[in-house]
Amino acid sequence: MSSEAKAPIGTVEAALARAANILIRDPAQAEAQIREILRAFPEHPYALRLLGAALRRQGETAAAEEAYLRSVKGSVQDAEMIAAANALVDNRLAYAEQMLCARLEARPGDAAAIRMLAETKMRLGLQDEAEALLARCIELAPGFTPVRHNYAALLHRRGKAAETLAQLDALLAGDPEHPAYLSLKAATLAGTGEHETAIRLFAQVLAAHPRRPRTWMGYGHALRAAGRRAEAVDAYRRSLALAPGLGEAWWGLTNLGAGVTPDDVAAMEVQLARLDLSEEDRVHLHFALGRAHEAGGRYEEAFRSYAEGNAQRKYELAYDPEETSAKVCRCKALLTADVLAARPGQGAPAPDAIFIVGMPGAGAALVAQILSGHSQVEAVVQPPDLMGLVRGLGGGPDYPDIAAGLSPDDLRALGEAYLSEARRRAGLGRPFFVDAAPENWTRLGLILPALQHARIIDVRRHPLACAVAAFRQPAGEGAGFTCDLEHLGRAYADYVALMAHLDAVAPGRVHRVIHERLAAEPEVEIRRLLDHCGLAFEAGCLRPCEGETADEGLWRSYDPWLGPLKAALGPVLDAYPAAPAA
Repeated sequence: MSSEAKAPIGTVEAALARAANILIRDPAQAEAQIREILRAFPEHPYALRLLGAALRRQGETAAAEEAYLRSVKGSVQDAEMIAAANALVDNRLAYAEQMLCARLEARPGDAAAIRMLAETKMRLGLQDEAEALLARCIELAPGFTPVRHNYAALLHRRGKAAETLAQLDALLAGDPEHPAYLSLKAATLAGTGEHETAIRLFAQVLAAHPRRPRTWMGYGHALRAAGRRAEAVDAYRRSLALAPGLGEAWWGLTNLGAGVTPDDVAAMEVQLARLDLSEEDRVHLHFALGRAHEAGGRYEEAFRSYAEGNAQRKYELAYDPEETSAKVCRCKALLTADVLAARPGQGAPAPDAIFIVGMPGAGAALVAQILSGHSQVEAVVQPPDLMGLVRGLGGGPDYPDIAAGLSPDDLRALGEAYLSEARRRAGLGRPFFVDAAPENWTRLGLILPALQHARIIDVRRHPLACAVAAFRQPAGEGAGFTCDLEHLGRAYADYVALMAHLDAVAPGRVHRVIHERLAAEPEVEIRRLLDHCGLAFEAGCLRPCEGETADEGLWRSYDPWLGPLKAALGPVLDAYPAAPAA
């Protein structure tokens, strides 16, 4: 051992600091020093983390992982970590975040602290940061399976199916019969449209573990998507027999509109009175109760239930309408005819992509089904993250500012990266695919120049019908504006303003489908849609419209309570389906 390694240790902290200082230039020497410390303090968490880092730098991956996992076990008994955990349990999120950030500033490789900080970020609504933290934790300790499971669950909630399945395959390689891993894989596959495979996986889990209420619920979701309604009802009821407060199971059951009884309404009200009900269950129960009241014609009670569920979801999602309006204003200023003009060598030339844009509740899913009924078209259920691909170009300003600064080569790289990932996810190998991601309307300033020959379909529905349809559903990530009638009206008006601007500066690029016209004359409108996409008419495209029972007048039952929505819409309401005069 060198003279530096033989130097008196003094305090443990000083010795570890010296080892950390030499780690990068001489990991073998650092390892020797750390092992000397561990002889005296065998489970010292920071020493074990440093040992893992030293071993990893020397290519000793398995030994490094073992050291990291030992450090995690030691960290959770640390008084500082216990204090942070108590703050998290008490919902003192800002304090927990402050403590954990300070700890990681001093000990950046502390996997247990990274995991706890990720949980804190999730509860603060900072999903991007939570995802990055969990990815870092897995990089440090690949064998830390609870973290990998957390990571997979977060990716699933964020709609990143391919990434979720990659993490689950890694988990299942080590434990192929784990019920939680198999259930999450089944739910992910159901979300990508592989319903029959998902149903088989759920059934496999339930055969061995019949007392898993959430697995029964996921089974119900998959059966419902596959059109097996009676079996879905049975699965939801089995789930609720095991966990009567499981709000999402109630929501699935009431959404089927099959056999919800007065006893069910009473049971939901009993569950809502519980003090120990989770926030997620409470939200779904409010929406389920609203749907049950609506089915019984009790519209005032239904509206009250929807409003209560939305009020809670609004708090969780923290949507800022001023931010959306400001972004639309910047889009209109920056996205000029010159920026959006098609030029040789700019963007990806392939015409494969068909983008569907519009507000939630407008009927984009129906139009996606119509197009997917064509022999040349398939749907990408989990489209690529366009903004993630933009960040991969090397940073720069946020959208829309970045759109004006991208070079032709940048735009081509963005378009090709998007097409490559979308083709990989599509699966059927058809010439065209549909991307119906709800946020597409806000991203046309990138889509138009990066994919010059992509087709753009704008699905528009009467603003009151559209808004009420959205208000009756629990909002997902990125759709926080649907939780508030005023915010819904402002978002709809912003959307109409941006689309009118794009019509002016890029005429002919957007084809508009008016939902009411599609409902009244489906074949006429579908032929126009297919002509815009360069596709021959096929009778299979009519099938999704057969038996379509959407009640176009349902919003009128809620008209007494729509004042804030109408005020926020302003002239947009009277001008529909056109945009109001500028």
